[in-house]
Order: sequence, then structure tokens, then C-alpha cells
Amino acid sequence: MEHVKHRIVNKYQLDNFSNSLSVPLAKAILGLPVGKMEAAKKENVKVEDHELGKFLTYRDLVSMGFVNLVPAKAHYLIRLPYLWVYAIAEYSTDPELLMMHWKPMLQYDDPNNWQNFEDFNAKFLALRLSLFRLLGYEKINLKTLLKGAEFSHEFPNFEVVLPKTKDIKLYKLLHRYPATKTYEKQKAKYVNLTEMRNGYFDLDLLDDTKKYTGCIFLNAAGAPWD
Repeated sequence: MEHVKHRIVNKYQLDNFSNSLSVPLAKAILGLPVGKMEAAKKENVKVEDHELGKFLTYRDLVSMGFVNLVPAKAHYLIRLPYLWVYAIAEYSTDPELLMMHWKPMLQYDDPNNWQNFEDFNAKFLALRLSLFRLLGYEKINLKTLLKGAEFSHEFPNFEVVLPKTKDIKLYKLLHRYPATKTYEKQKAKYVNLTEMRNGYFDLDLLDDTKKYTGCIFLNAAGAPWD
């Protein structure tokens, strides 16, 4: 697989086009529709009509062999094979992409078993938050953020303020939230670790949620919710 990936990178010179491919990569993963003549740029990049020539369009990217476009009503969805996604993410020099939580989602060195669905969900949510931020969004509709999920009629549909990419962190709680009486009586406490392990920082107890705005938590075993 590594051999095929390097052949793709060399043949298509992905390292030379890495900055132009971070936006199509994000929209492909998020399932956001695009237009053929639409400039492949971030949402917060404002350009005049006469400046659009500075950007590659999605039709350009198709003709260069970088992406496939599949019709979806009046627009198109971007389709990328797994190895292309892996290669683009690895060779990109986009500073937003470098800070993202894409590695745990793309590098399958170990099997991703169903028993680890909570770990997958936490990392996938971190990835989605990062991708919307990469595209330039500061706020996003909740149903758009959770696209693909099943919603009830009573599900709230409001705007979510997205955290900055640097603030999106994953924490694994060593004691479940909310705290139990057993923990409160316990004298020995764990020291919060500052180094990351398997994509997470260890946190003894979540006692002040305001300190961790933008963070995602994997609750300890036995918690009533995750």
C-alpha cells in the first residue's frame, strides 16, 4: 500500500498541489456539494470575479485526475479513493490540516473493531469540527455538523459556534462524569498527564467544563452517558 501511495504522489505531484487539495479533501469527507465551476477555496476567502482565475475549479481538478465528481441533484459530490485521501492529508502543507485529527481516522495500523465505537465517535467528531474550521466556517447548523445521523422531529436545530482548530483536543476521563460519591471520598487522585497517548490527554476528573470549551471527552467506564 505504501508503494502505491508513493507512486500516486510522484505521478500526480501531490506535494506541489497540496494547498489546492485540502479544501476538496475536507468537502469530500464531509459530503458537502460543490459546483463544477466553483473555485476550490475556503469559505472565508473572499475574491472578486476577476480574481477567480487564481484558483483551481473542481472541473480543473477532475481534468487533472485529482478528484471524481458524482452528480447530486443540481450539484456534485466529491469522491476520493482511500489512498488519495491518505496521500493528500499526509503531504499537505496547509497549517490547518497539519493541526487536525485526521491521522487516527486514516492510519489503520490496527483493526478498528466495533467494541471501540466510542473511541471512533470521539475522533470522528474531532475530525468533523476540524474540517469545518479548515473550510473557514465559524458557525455551523447542528444537523449539518452531525450529517448522516438519524434525527427525531424534536431534535433541536440551532447554530453551533465552532472552536478554533488549536482548541480541539481529545480527553480520556480517568473517573467518570458526573463524579460519584466514591470518588469524592477517595484521597488518592491521578495526576493529569500533559503528553498525548493514542490521540488523547488523560484527565482525572472533569470538574469545570468552561475550562475545556471546544474539547471532546471519552467518559470513563460505567458512566450513565458518554
